[in-house]
Amino acid sequence: MNNMNPVNLAIAIAMGIVGLALGFFFGLMPMRTYKMTDKQNRLQQWLAIAFILVIILLMYFKQDAASWAIILAAIVGMAIAKIPAINRRLLAKFKFFKPRKARNNNQASAANHPKSKKNNRKKHRHVH
Repeated sequence: MNNMNPVNLAIAIAMGIVGLALGFFFGLMPMRTYKMTDKQNRLQQWLAIAFILVIILLMYFKQDAASWAIILAAIVGMAIAKIPAINRRLLAKFKFFKPRKARNNNQASAANHPKSKKNNRKKHRHVH
């Protein structure tokens, strides 16, 4: 970190703030994709790709402090957002992060379960 001039420091601080915000975002999202709405799923995928691209660009431009700052801040932000009391309060405030409502007594997940009768029906061949 010998090259920590004011510009590199400003970039590291900015990336730390971005990482913290992304960590909060990922921490508030449902952990299972079947609990996500389509909008949540799409946004989560795009932001994850953008996050990785930013880290790659920071590494390419030898911004080591900034790349570490965004990664560590994202981990800290996600850990904070997963604290139950904080998570409940933020989910109540931001409706976008609410998990998808269960469909008719969990029919959607039961139909996709590998041991479901619907998925295990044998195909019968008729011999003529």
